[in-house]
Amino acid sequence: MSNRTTQGLEQFSDDLLISAELLLGRRADQFERISGSGNNGVYKVLSGKDMFALKFYRQDPGDDRDRLGTEVAALQFMQGNAIKNVPTPIAHDVTANCALFQWVSGTPIISPDETHFKAATHFADQLFGLSGPSQTAQWKLASDACLSLSDVTRQTAARLDRFHGMENLSPECAKFIETEFQPSCDEIFDRQLEKADQLGIEPESALQLQAHILSPSDFGFHNALQTSSGEIVFLDFEYFGRDAPFKLICDFVLHPGMNLPESSWRSVIDGFSQIYRLNRQERHQVTNALPLFALRWCMIMLNVYLRHNADIGLAEADQANLEKFRKMRLKNTRIMLERAQSLARSNPF
Repeated sequence: MSNRTTQGLEQFSDDLLISAELLLGRRADQFERISGSGNNGVYKVLSGKDMFALKFYRQDPGDDRDRLGTEVAALQFMQGNAIKNVPTPIAHDVTANCALFQWVSGTPIISPDETHFKAATHFADQLFGLSGPSQTAQWKLASDACLSLSDVTRQTAARLDRFHGMENLSPECAKFIETEFQPSCDEIFDRQLEKADQLGIEPESALQLQAHILSPSDFGFHNALQTSSGEIVFLDFEYFGRDAPFKLICDFVLHPGMNLPESSWRSVIDGFSQIYRLNRQERHQVTNALPLFALRWCMIMLNVYLRHNADIGLAEADQANLEKFRKMRLKNTRIMLERAQSLARSNPF
């Protein structure tokens, strides 16, 4: 008699089950969806007494980023260089666009403390130790890398253009963009670029290759678990690559997935600045860029108005839930915009 657990397996497609068992090389006894929907997302797979994570990678039309290849290569590179607090890749299937990893048992980090911040800066320090020109040159730029202040403003403007050209945009989102975001964005762009000029920072001057760092890109406690032994394991390296230190620092401080208290910002910025050996002007570039990155995050947060609900984590086409999710995201985007305005008016750093 088969010992396969049928509970829940019927909801998964044959293709998904076949992919899992091909990568395992044995039978998958139990499946549990952890995130995502349909045949996309992350699944917990039980085979005998062993647990694995099966990850399917999104491939959006017109987006040629190799998320699967990037993550597997990044994890192999880090583990090969003695960075062990990351998932272990077992196997991957390019055709099915999925990969199998050892399961990481841990709990989400909801309220990070000094121990967590030290783990994050230590992880960044380890990657920085591998960021010599000969090694960074082997990697492509991280997804949405920003090597200059102008890169930040261009990316924000490009994301804003997607909303301007969108038909049937929800009235509340359209009103927010027209009456709140656009005026603030124009004002903050002008103000921060003027400040950059006063500080001797050339907005168009891109960081040279020898100063690039290796960056997880989507780095923070929203992509980490704490094991029972206290180890912090960092996850999700689909966007790994070369980037500028100021991009990593600003994203870490502002990431809406963590919502770090402003009281922690100074110590976080200080910690990363020491690791990357930033001089006074480079430190000024970080603080001058913060409101620009806050604007950029506003546009990213509003992606829920551009995507189908399956893409934002709702398993079924429930319009009421979708609208509720969007309204909450719009509320949080307003908070991020207020943060950008506050940072531009009186930068505390």
